[in-house]
Formats: sequence, C-alpha cells, structure tokens
Amino acid sequence: MYMGYTDNPEYTFSLNFSMQYKNFDFSMLWSGAGHVSRNLDGVYRQPFGEQYNSALLQWVADNAWTPENAGSAKIPRITFANQKQNQAASNVWYYDSKYIRLKNLEIGYNFNKVSWLPKDCNLRLYANGTNLLVFTPLDANDPENTGGGYGSFIKYPLMMRVFNLGLKINF
Repeated sequence: MYMGYTDNPEYTFSLNFSMQYKNFDFSMLWSGAGHVSRNLDGVYRQPFGEQYNSALLQWVADNAWTPENAGSAKIPRITFANQKQNQAASNVWYYDSKYIRLKNLEIGYNFNKVSWLPKDCNLRLYANGTNLLVFTPLDANDPENTGGGYGSFIKYPLMMRVFNLGLKINF
C-alpha cells in the first residue's frame, strides 16, 4: 500500500539573498524540501541495536508507548519480548519530513578608512551563523537526513548551530 512520499524530495528550493547599504552588508541562505517522507528504521525500530549493545535515542524514549502516555505516543512500546510486532513495517514509522531551513545568515560592516592601517587597507567586522532555524514536522532527526536504515545511519547532526565573529583586513 502506498504511504507518504519517498526519501527523495519531489520539490527542493532555495533562496539566496544579499544586500549592501552604505558600509553594511547582509546575506542569508534558505533551503527547503517538500513532498518527502522518512521511514524511520534502524535505531528507531531496534532501540538497543541488533545485538542489544546500543544506546537508546532520547526521541525514542520520549515517544515510545507507556501506560502514562498512551494517548500521545508516536511509536510502539520498547520491549524485548514482542520485537517483531513492535518493529513491523507500518505507517507508524512514516513521517512527513518537509522542511524550511535558514542555513546561513551574515551581517557585516566595512570600515574604509582606518587611521592605524595603511592607506589602501580595508577592515570588515562581521557576525554569521549557520543552521539558525528549521521549520519541520519531523522532530525525530534532521529532516535532511534519511530515516536511519541500513547504509543511512544517523550522521553528525546538521542541526548543530554555529556562530562566528570575524575581523577581515585587506591589504
């Protein structure tokens, strides 16, 4: 039975915007994808690994069925007894993973004439950030990453935010 979309987005898009006003400059890069699903597998369906030697993901612990969260659970209970039933292929493992992400934002100021620098030198002060915002219904993983099955395991998270301050001097 057909469920959701494939791991490959049907639509992808990006927006690169930059502007300058007097000595200020600003740029940002947005990207996104639509009509894409993730079939959560691997560490999501086998929470302790095939050999029971893996750590449990926090998302799995928070969203697995328990008597206390029976109405809001997203995935079956964590168990060693009924693994085949709890890990069986079903629509419970398919998640809409469309997203819009602010990948990069940079703001800078150019000092054209600095008294302590030689005559033809420029100075630029800037701040930038990477992966500042993500809007997605998929909260189990980075929406750009695949579902965690064989050959597509969870990798170093793209969701990690990076902030930089910089000073650039041109001679």
